[in-house]
Amino acid sequence: MLASGTVMAADFCTGGADAIVALRSALSSSPIEWLHFTGHSTYPVQSAEALSTNSGDLIPSVMEDIAAALDVADGFAPVHVNHTPDAGLRAILRLVRGTAGKRLATHSAASIEYDELSLRHTGRREIERATGILEPDFLVRLTYADVADLTRARDAGIGAVMCPRAMACLGRMLPSFLVAVDLGLMVGLGTDNAMTSTSSMLDEMGFCARVQSSSAVFDMHGDGLQSSTDAIAAPAQARGCGCIATAVMYSDSLPGAPRASTAPGPAAWPARHSRITGGRRAYAPARGTPRSRP
Repeated sequence: MLASGTVMAADFCTGGADAIVALRSALSSSPIEWLHFTGHSTYPVQSAEALSTNSGDLIPSVMEDIAAALDVADGFAPVHVNHTPDAGLRAILRLVRGTAGKRLATHSAASIEYDELSLRHTGRREIERATGILEPDFLVRLTYADVADLTRARDAGIGAVMCPRAMACLGRMLPSFLVAVDLGLMVGLGTDNAMTSTSSMLDEMGFCARVQSSSAVFDMHGDGLQSSTDAIAAPAQARGCGCIATAVMYSDSLPGAPRASTAPGPAAWPARHSRITGGRRAYAPARGTPRSRP
């Protein structure tokens, strides 16, 4: 990490106070400044019935566990808001921000499945609950966030940390980094889990730059995959395109760096019609023959 210029890092560490104490001890000789976000000691923290009905507050022992962990941590990060009903998220917000005065963060929009689960249980999407109830300092991943999601986070003053290498390793869609930048969202990159990526920010930045510099438009009418650095989103959408990965132009404010068009970007992605197959993203168009993009 030092070799790649990292002087400060943040991590999510589940396991409560004991895990944070052990981690601080292991990193005591590191010259890197660390921000440790604690999590619950055990999961689940509420019953399946409470989650499916979006009802019930966190029991006292869970709140005491969070408070004890916050004594030694810099912040709290529930892994996903789907693990806690609305009342529990509000209780976490009051404890972490109001009582302990610490930071908050969580993962959001990391998968379609989590979004669908949130809709079934609460009638709202995962990122709506994260931004509107938990009000974290930043959200992690935002892999399947569309323009409306990114705008919602921006308007709430919530930052984003995207992890393109980890998502690529897991066969997920790549997050819309340049679209988020264009929208004015405070966005950064993260190396995410060490089991999927090295902890080098230079590697993360290089990977992100390469994938965002390419653009791809998939025509749902069977015209195939077109690659172009000057793809225009609106005409492409008018032709019936189902996927606009990135419409790339160059920004005067950042010479030589690709910049995504604000129109319409990930909002046009057929997320619910895509599937991951063999490490490649394949699209099932409404008409014509499905094609795969390597």
